[in-house]
Amino acid sequence: MTWGQELVYRRATDVGRAVQARPSCTRTLDAPEFGDPAIRGRIAGLTISIAGFVFDSRPCFAFRTPAARCDCAGGRYGFSVSVERLERYSRLAGNFALTAEIDLATAEVASAFGIEGIETLVLKGPVIARWLYPGEVRPCSDSDLMVAPRDRACAVDVLERLGFTEHLPYRPIRLSLDPGGTPFSRSGIFVDLHCQLPGLKGDPDAVWVRLAASADRQVIGGVELRVPDRDTVLLHVVLHAAYHANLVDGNPREDLKRALALVEESKWSNALALACAYEGLPAFAAGLRLLPEGEDVACKLDLGDVRSLQHEFRHEDNVMAEELYAMLSADADVRQKLAIAARDIFPRPDYMRWSSRLAQRGKLGLACAYVWRVMWLIGQAPAGIHTLWRIRQTTRRA
Repeated sequence: MTWGQELVYRRATDVGRAVQARPSCTRTLDAPEFGDPAIRGRIAGLTISIAGFVFDSRPCFAFRTPAARCDCAGGRYGFSVSVERLERYSRLAGNFALTAEIDLATAEVASAFGIEGIETLVLKGPVIARWLYPGEVRPCSDSDLMVAPRDRACAVDVLERLGFTEHLPYRPIRLSLDPGGTPFSRSGIFVDLHCQLPGLKGDPDAVWVRLAASADRQVIGGVELRVPDRDTVLLHVVLHAAYHANLVDGNPREDLKRALALVEESKWSNALALACAYEGLPAFAAGLRLLPEGEDVACKLDLGDVRSLQHEFRHEDNVMAEELYAMLSADADVRQKLAIAARDIFPRPDYMRWSSRLAQRGKLGLACAYVWRVMWLIGQAPAGIHTLWRIRQTTRRA
């Protein structure tokens, strides 16, 4: 065993004893970012052992070698562990632990789907990590599984048998960008059930048939599962970035940045062809144009003036403008639009209690929360209307 092989995560209340990890949750990572000379050179292979997935807010770390027992201060090994380094290790350990647990949940749910004869594709998370984050831990907060639209009801039944429940089923129905999935949760683990990719307007059944026919396979959580092929993953990276256009930091923008640096031009042409076939060209163009490098790719693909106003409003990060545009553009009569607006202004009490502490204080608190929500929406309206007018004027001039 060479220098610095093992990073052991331990609770602060249990410093004297290294926590044993479950074998299925122990991985070997390449960690070039741990190249600090204070740690005697680069640690090429870092094995992280994490257990329990219940973390104390004050984690402690130690490097363990056969030559000496664990020493939290690190003095026996000739270096001191700074607070900044511990925080960096803490983030890495937390990301790894959550990702490992989500991978196990993905394997569990996908296997249960398979027993019921439900075909499944694993989206994002481990698929993107294997391609764009080799030797790194890509932070992941949920599992994304795609099934055929005809299998959705059966898939929901399987999730409920496994202990998952729909997350916030009482949320107001919005007309803006559809995420393409429904979140389910169990003990803090989230599974998004998809029947469509965000930004695609094509027939979901036809899209599913094409995606399933070209699927690859990848081992996730110890189980070989079906995943989209590389061209579809590239398309999804761009669509995911477009859907989260309002997020400057985070996985969607970082995924897109890495894809733009890695993928050759011919692959972008394949992704463009898929976007056209699935009726997702506007979203694809909007996603590419989020970064300067993407603008260059868009020019090479000759996307011209292809635009998506919905994604431009999302990029402005103005919920009011986005909802106003979606409502004005919706294929619905005035009565239906007014009903949707009323549900958005006055959502169900369950949602109000979830989103507002004031609403949790009895009937009077709930009534005050509704009044506050109306006042907040009135206050947001001028900025939303101005953003809506400005973007539409810019589009007309273009």
